[in-house]
Amino acid sequence: MHTVGIIDRIFNWSRVRHAQLAAPLLAEREQYLAYLLENGVSRPSVRSTACTLMHLVRLLDLHSMRAVHISEIEQASARWILDPSAHVTRLVGPKSIKNFTQAACRWLRFHNALVENRSDDPLDSCLYEFLDFQREKRLSTATIRSRSAVVSDLFSWMRFHGMSLSQMTAGDVEGYMEGKRAAGCKPRTIAGICNRLRSFFRYAELRGWVGTAISHDIHGPRVPRFAAAAQGPAWKDVRRLLHTPARASPKLACSK
Repeated sequence: MHTVGIIDRIFNWSRVRHAQLAAPLLAEREQYLAYLLENGVSRPSVRSTACTLMHLVRLLDLHSMRAVHISEIEQASARWILDPSAHVTRLVGPKSIKNFTQAACRWLRFHNALVENRSDDPLDSCLYEFLDFQREKRLSTATIRSRSAVVSDLFSWMRFHGMSLSQMTAGDVEGYMEGKRAAGCKPRTIAGICNRLRSFFRYAELRGWVGTAISHDIHGPRVPRFAAAAQGPAWKDVRRLLHTPARASPKLACSK
């Protein structure tokens, strides 16, 4: 028995639903569409993205998720724009290829399957290798995405301060974290950043990218696992309120 998923929720026409459900990589497509809905993207836009992804998996002959180079997407876009069956309900416009390419890249990037044109920047090369290692370990998409975001932000900070990775010290990492605290990051956020940086620097130490051991000196704040229970008034205040005359004014009650 088919369970109701995202495709059933966003498409009303049974013919379109059937085509979407029959196309390959349904779970991967629905996971991304659900992510868009949860982040406030309108249903018409999500429907348009769903149609783009259905054509993409057909044009790339995708039956399982694999690494896709951006040049493959560009070639698929060129074939898609000339395919009359792909434009039954909407005419081709000047931004059609751009929109198709962007939607395809976002979906593949969401699943860490997009192979982009890599720069020759040394920091970027280290980031690419680190992320490839995370994929080899079969870590979740969310984990890889969060580690990529933190390391990318650290590298931007290093570029601004003219630092190289081989010169980094634990003190430099602490300077980066001080900037995060000054920017208003909460303890839980700081703890998450520290955890992701430890993962990166452990790998950097194994690869010999840094001159000194850094990972064991990255310490985040202690964060309680559960939020503290709401605190009520002190007992002395409760007793004072209980002994306040019923007709006493609020000002009188507060002044006692």
